[in-house]
Amino acid sequence: MELFAVMYRVDERDRVKAADDWDLERYREAEKLAEKVPEGFLRLELRYGEETSRVLSYGYRYVRELFNARQLVVLHALAEAIAGLRGEARRLLALALSKAAAFSTVLTPYTYVARKPESSFALHQYMFEKMYMEINLLERVRGSFLSSVKHLLEAKEYVRKVVGRVRVSASLDGADASLLVQPAQELELPPSSVDLVVTDPPHFGNVVNSGIADFHFAVLKHLLERDFAEFRRESSCRDEEEIVFDPMRGKGAEFYERELTRAFTRAAAALKPEGLFVVVFRHREKEAWEILRSALEEAGLEVVREWPLDLENYPQPQAKSGTGVQSAALVCRRAYKPS
Repeated sequence: MELFAVMYRVDERDRVKAADDWDLERYREAEKLAEKVPEGFLRLELRYGEETSRVLSYGYRYVRELFNARQLVVLHALAEAIAGLRGEARRLLALALSKAAAFSTVLTPYTYVARKPESSFALHQYMFEKMYMEINLLERVRGSFLSSVKHLLEAKEYVRKVVGRVRVSASLDGADASLLVQPAQELELPPSSVDLVVTDPPHFGNVVNSGIADFHFAVLKHLLERDFAEFRRESSCRDEEEIVFDPMRGKGAEFYERELTRAFTRAAAALKPEGLFVVVFRHREKEAWEILRSALEEAGLEVVREWPLDLENYPQPQAKSGTGVQSAALVCRRAYKPS
């Protein structure tokens, strides 16, 4: 890849000019600075799987290689600044940097109709662009670090006003809201204690989340390993329990159905007799829907209402419109078992 054009804005209008000698010299300076970025920064190996097989086939081997020289320099400078902070400030800004990093790779697309950059994972997969956009992470543009911080502050304010006190834990502890850090198959809730379960389960082979999550793990590891032992021990996202159809990792239909049934069974056991269990699901393959219904039945749940849904407003590569894709919300109750 080589720099060939520069986009800028004057009076709220986008302008484009050919990259001149001054622009190219600035990039060559970034290449020299990139040589000083420590070798270990973002050097997380991309593991083979359904999702990463695409990026590996193009010759990429490490997350670090998904950034050009200037992107790498800026990300490292921001990471070093954040690393000097303490406590929650460092953890939250690490999250903002992780999001911004997905808008600052050699896979970052530019959407001409909307005239904006997109996340490298806009379609929940590694995308490949013949031409990519390099944004300025320190400007208030879509996907920049400053924009990510702004959205983070808005989210924190929403939680404070609407949700209340939130705690991340392994059990319920009386907070207004609790985020339970457990695999769904091992969810521990008191029996008959829950009024409503709403789940958007793994959609068979549509999205292999861990294949994408390792990208963010690489950014967060550098900043959070002093706070969380998992980042010191692990070199990748833990995905042994991930419920997904990914034959490249030995996770076929049988594994997917077994683990989905285990997760549904745990949640159903916590449901009150009059409680509702709502599943939102999207797939074009009949097999995926059959597995979903079988898992519900095995978990002791029966479908009492079904609504077709129009979910994403853009075609997903794994479930494009016009190819028989179906999206629905299934409303279930615990099946009645006569004594």
